[in-house]
Amino acid sequence: EVTDTPSRKDIIDHGLKEGDFRLYTPELVTPNRLIFLNGQVEVSMAAETVFYESTVHPAMFAHKNPQTVAILAGPVGLGSGLIREILKHDTITSLTAWHTNAQLVEEIVPTHLSALDDCQFLVGRADQCSKDPLVSLKYYGEENFSDVISSTDDLFSQQQQDLIFILDFESILKTTTESSPLSFSQILQGLLVNGLTDEGILLIPCGNAAAIHDPRPDLGEHARREQLFLALEALPEVATILVYEEAHTGHLEPESYILV
Repeated sequence: EVTDTPSRKDIIDHGLKEGDFRLYTPELVTPNRLIFLNGQVEVSMAAETVFYESTVHPAMFAHKNPQTVAILAGPVGLGSGLIREILKHDTITSLTAWHTNAQLVEEIVPTHLSALDDCQFLVGRADQCSKDPLVSLKYYGEENFSDVISSTDDLFSQQQQDLIFILDFESILKTTTESSPLSFSQILQGLLVNGLTDEGILLIPCGNAAAIHDPRPDLGEHARREQLFLALEALPEVATILVYEEAHTGHLEPESYILV
């Protein structure tokens, strides 16, 4: 936009100094890029740093010693920026990320969205986050998503996790109503029992925070989120459910998150 001014990165890249008139014009501003997955805006590159920081670090600091972490990205979900933020924690011993789109993660992100996969500033990490020895990338096709999410005992057969990030709970909910033999509660129970250690944490981004003028939660646009709350509250394995909202995500409205 004509009112944009150079970012810190633009200033460094172009060697701008105090008094340079280009500091006050859009001439050297890097254009923003939006990532759309299945029609939804996943990331705005102009604000990706604050978005991924607000998603990752509250959950990481909620665990006293997070070592094993998993990212479960459905058809709508990209874990590249999460990998970068998780690797900032020196307690990590393994990080496994499941995606449905290998081309997006291994070709498009490094080529066109390289900031998401940049760990050059992290001491002791690989320059490319996804190539770090602690990181394991795994893939399944969208058509196999229901099979994968329904088989948590196979998914985490080798190692339970201290933290699991679920980036697309609505696709899981949709899967349980269309093609999975298991209910939503059964899948969540499988994640908690088979996937997590005894003090493990589940982090689920839940979209825009509820507003004061919203209708009853089970009738409005957050009806699926209400189903998630009810399913979690009914599980005996759940010790605590914490909800937090974060306005500093780069999005127009505050985002809500569930820590289980």
